[in-house]
Order: sequence, then structure tokens, then C-alpha cells
Amino acid sequence: MPRIVIGDGALYYERQGVGFPVLFISGLSGFASFWQDQVAAFARKFDVVTHDHRGIGQSDVTRSGFTVDRMAADVVGLMDALEIERAHIVGHSTGGAIAQILAIEHPKRLASVVLSATWTKPDAYFRRIEFYDEERDRVLVFLTNHLELAAATVAAIYKERWQIELFFRALKQSLRVKTFVGTSANALKTQLWTALIAMLVVKYLQLRSTFGWSLSNLVALLRQQLFVYRDLWAWIDDPFQPPPIPERSSEQLTLQLS
Repeated sequence: MPRIVIGDGALYYERQGVGFPVLFISGLSGFASFWQDQVAAFARKFDVVTHDHRGIGQSDVTRSGFTVDRMAADVVGLMDALEIERAHIVGHSTGGAIAQILAIEHPKRLASVVLSATWTKPDAYFRRIEFYDEERDRVLVFLTNHLELAAATVAAIYKERWQIELFFRALKQSLRVKTFVGTSANALKTQLWTALIAMLVVKYLQLRSTFGWSLSNLVALLRQQLFVYRDLWAWIDDPFQPPPIPERSSEQLTLQLS
């Protein structure tokens, strides 16, 4: 687990490939794994670096705050620790705001900047709130365009939204939904509904089983059983038993080979 101490905490990072450095910076509450598809492609020609933001994933929770300026300083510290003098920067959402700070305050460290789904400044429909998490004794900072909702409500919405992110990540990893078979709205909806139904069936099997499957293992081994005739309910509880040998039918013809 590669981690580097920066300031008052350690950041988890991943580094793959060889070539000119490219740093991918994810959005608020972002994980390094957010960029897994891009890393697989860019690592063929570049030195690709991603990281979990402070307080997220495998990075340390700190008490110094979670401001955009602080997270920009984390990126600079990560570059220094990895001895990266200049790099291409790709920032998504809050990561785009971090990239803009780097471009303004550290222009010589950037070879180029790519911004995705981000913003340049707050406006009347944008606010920053703080929520104290008693269970983990930490302060969470959120950016939102809801002007009237309480901080606790916004925090709960973000938490539920993350469950949606995890669900769609499970869809992509388990069912390998990488591309769409059609381009029309009906084709896209059909493929998504098919994937959702498949996930619902697999989750039901997982809950019914007494074996204690992980979702990924269940999906992988189900693929191997598609052409095997066996009792599904018995198999999910005891998957490592060989399939029963069918009784020989009296109507089965015998080949006279000798």
C-alpha cells in the first residue's frame, strides 16, 4: 500500500506506467480508483499518478481542514515526494478547481491542464457547508447549490449519492459494461435495464446463500457454471462440490466400437 506523509497526514497513491508524468485528480471525496479506466489507457505511454484525497479511502483523516487550497498543496507535496518536476494535470469536478490553483500558483510545475466538469468561481447559487461527524469525530466539508437545505441533509444526500457510485462501479466491474451495443435512447435504456436486472438476480442469490460470497466471486463462478447442469440452490451454498453424475438412462444407446 504506497503512502507518502505530506504535512499532517499520509496520502495513498498509485503509480503506473513509464514516460512523462500525468496526474489525475478526482472530485470531492475522490478515490484513486475513480480513474481506473483512464489509467489503463494512459499507462501505456505515460507515468500515471492518482491518489485518494485526504480523509478519503486509504489516506489519513486530518484535522487541518479539507479546503481546495489544502488539497492543492497535497498535490504539490505528492509531486515533490515522487520527484516529479513537471506533469500534465487532469482534474475532474473539485479536482478541476485544484488544477486551476496549481496553474495559478505553480505554473512551472504544469506542462498542461485538462479540466472536466468543473467551475471557475462560486456564484449566488453555490455554497460551502460544514458538517460534524460525531461517529468519527471529524468535520466534513461539502459544496452544494442547494441554498436552503440543512448541513445534515446535504451530508446525508452525499452519503446516499456515494452508494449510487458504488453500485455503478459494481455494474462496470462485474458485468463488464464498457460500451453500449446501440446509440439510440431506447438501446441505451434496454442495456442499462438488462444490467440492473442481472445485478438484482445476482444480489438475490448472494443474500440467499449461506456460503458468504463476495459479489465479484459469485459473478465470476456463475459464468463457469452456465453450461453445467446442476441444482443452483445447492451450488451457491456449497460451490466446490463437483456436479452429480447423471444416472445412465436405459434409453441411451451404446456405441459398438469394438
